[in-house]
Amino acid sequence: MKKQFAILGLLVATADTSALADGYVTFSTAPLAHAVWDEFTTPGLGVLPAANSVDATFLWAPLGTTDPLPDVGGVPTNGVTSVPVGWSAITVMLSSGWTAAMNGSTPAVLTLANSTGIINYGHFPLAGTSGGTAYEFVTIGWNASAGTSPASVADLGWSNPFDYTTGVGLMDPVGETEFNQDGMDPFGIAPVPEPATLALAGLGALSLLLFRRRK
Repeated sequence: MKKQFAILGLLVATADTSALADGYVTFSTAPLAHAVWDEFTTPGLGVLPAANSVDATFLWAPLGTTDPLPDVGGVPTNGVTSVPVGWSAITVMLSSGWTAAMNGSTPAVLTLANSTGIINYGHFPLAGTSGGTAYEFVTIGWNASAGTSPASVADLGWSNPFDYTTGVGLMDPVGETEFNQDGMDPFGIAPVPEPATLALAGLGALSLLLFRRRK
């Protein structure tokens, strides 16, 4: 299922981009199973997510943009009992060169509707990008039970940053490459320690809001 995913003041520009000039991507890890898993039900266990328990999207930026998300145990949120930062780090990214994925004017947010941990959103024009251009991507995921406020749940995970070259059209094999084929490592959704969750109170000042609508 796709969700509406809006961040006040930060996504307005991306939603107004003409799709005719956009580069194409395939937001998918199929057929790779266990690309995203649940580490919040039993911290550190790394179990496959139950149906509809994990939401995912990705952020993109020009090559060389600083990624403030830390590695955890060598690989971002891979097999860990907790992550050291909360949604405030995502907010920092969105205000320093990173953009949330938009399918035209629709946020590219997916609920993993199976128990295999596969991302399979599909092929679409990524608003704000140009075809045949390499960008830096980071996939993020969170506990889908968050409803309209994922920051309140604080179960969060992210992939390693990886380079992705967009396609120039629907039939361009470059933009039809799955994320795992372009270097995205599997990752888990893990709890944020209590001291970090206290920092979430400052998110309102940064105008962070996510809301969901089933389609």
